[in-house]
Amino acid sequence: NRPGAGPYRALAGEEVRTALAALPGWEEARTPEGVPALRRTFRFARYLDGAAFVRAVADLAERENHHPEILLGFKQAAVSWWTHKTRGISDRDAALAASTQTLHDRSVSGGCAES
Repeated sequence: NRPGAGPYRALAGEEVRTALAALPGWEEARTPEGVPALRRTFRFARYLDGAAFVRAVADLAERENHHPEILLGFKQAAVSWWTHKTRGISDRDAALAASTQTLHDRSVSGGCAES
């Protein structure tokens, strides 16, 4: 299989910029290995609100069988999506970043998070 084959389509250049335009607050970043990723840090009113959000993202990742890097800190959580198979950002990462955003927005409307 070549990179990007199957359910993952690699995004590059203008496609990444288009994806980011639809994902307010997200940025293109690099993993420690230098692989492009979509990343956002979410802020929360309380530490446990961040932990609950991390659990919700972990549940999403398990359902989709596609797992981000998640870093939980004091009143914040950073989420990075990238695809190992394509060694970069795929259409699947953009879709899951949008789903992650929805999880956060729901927690905001429930009074658990800060924008």
